[in-house]
Amino acid sequence: MKKAKWIVLLPAIIILLIGNVAFAAGNMTNIEQKWLEFQRAVKDQQVKDGLLSEQDAEGFLQKLESDLNAGSEDVVYQKVKEKQKKCHNVREKAAEEYAQLTNRSKESILKTCEEKKITVWQLAKEEGNLEKLKAALLSDIKEKLSQLVKEGKMTQKEMDEKMDRITKNLSQGPKEKVPSGD
Repeated sequence: MKKAKWIVLLPAIIILLIGNVAFAAGNMTNIEQKWLEFQRAVKDQQVKDGLLSEQDAEGFLQKLESDLNAGSEDVVYQKVKEKQKKCHNVREKAAEEYAQLTNRSKESILKTCEEKKITVWQLAKEEGNLEKLKAALLSDIKEKLSQLVKEGKMTQKEMDEKMDRITKNLSQGPKEKVPSGD
């Protein structure tokens, strides 16, 4: 009986040990490799569109590959959560700005968006205030970036490039995505 248990357990132990050795050696999982390929395609497109320099894209990809090879099993999950948090923050900021523009509360703006299953951008467009919202957000962003320049955390050239990208993105109009309801 003991011998039968060992015969069954031995392959499982060997698989676990090999898996741990591969993991410790920094080999990426299949999902991590797919994530890296996807990010390469995204960065290539951003470079083609002039939204990102080749240097910045390569730096991002090298850091991502390094992080993935570091053996942290949660890298892809962490990246997805960071993106979700960033989107949530952008949504909150847009709601705050739009609330100020329309003399309403942020909560009422978000509630209206959830009820109508639209974004803050779509609500502003629907109510004829999209250009005002864009201008308010651009002003706020410019103020924050100017402060970073004053603090020496960013150069004026970097600020100008970032403002150009943001202005270009805003001029393309809001994304037609339904809010997640977080």
